[in-house]
Amino acid sequence: MGVQRGPKIPTENIWGYWDAASKHSYPGSGTTWKSLTGSPDATMSGSSAPTYSSFNKGCIYFDGGSGAVTIADDDLEVSGAFTFSIWIYPSDPALGYTVFSLRGGTAWSSKEFCLAIGNPDPMGWSIRMGCKGSGCTMNRWDDDYLSPDANIDTWRQYLVVYDGGAITAKSSFKLYFDGVLVGTTSIDYTWGVAYNGTSWGRDGHSGTNGLYTGYLGPVLLYDKAFTASEVWDLYTQQRGRFQ
Repeated sequence: MGVQRGPKIPTENIWGYWDAASKHSYPGSGTTWKSLTGSPDATMSGSSAPTYSSFNKGCIYFDGGSGAVTIADDDLEVSGAFTFSIWIYPSDPALGYTVFSLRGGTAWSSKEFCLAIGNPDPMGWSIRMGCKGSGCTMNRWDDDYLSPDANIDTWRQYLVVYDGGAITAKSSFKLYFDGVLVGTTSIDYTWGVAYNGTSWGRDGHSGTNGLYTGYLGPVLLYDKAFTASEVWDLYTQQRGRFQ
């Protein structure tokens, strides 16, 4: 699959690549955030939709209103192994939590992948990650260093690898923070899902839960499970832009 011009990143097995630093991805106006792989495109939606910012060469800004970045259900459905990477720059210490989700395909039985990032105070947790839906066991971390509050006005990369195993098992998912594997957790969590869809910066395609305040940098989705060395290579290729 061809990739239009943008910052240098690995292109093998790439599925989606959204980066507002490239005018091919976002020209600076409108509500469509194009994938540099050609598809699928994302939409900045809501009455207070995210907007383009020239900050850090180009990124998407969320003001904490009702807006989010979404992808139509028919355009993106994860099924087998994948690697999902985001860079965020949280700017509101009062943020409770926010969610970056991917729509699960037929094999996911109306469940979705969810990376929820929260503040231990008041949420009581910093990360919930894995398959969101009835019967699934998600990973949960309470470590403050992973929370938005501990990283205000700082760029951080969160990356998840799904190995293609049972979606109901938390062991099928690994979390990396700034290129480094986050240790396993003994804390389990089950989180029901009202809507199985792709939404970034909000918990669900609509509503007012989990609204994000801050910047979103490049979003990458690969249809393979990265090794630890591949995760580190991706981080080191991108980190110069965010230091």
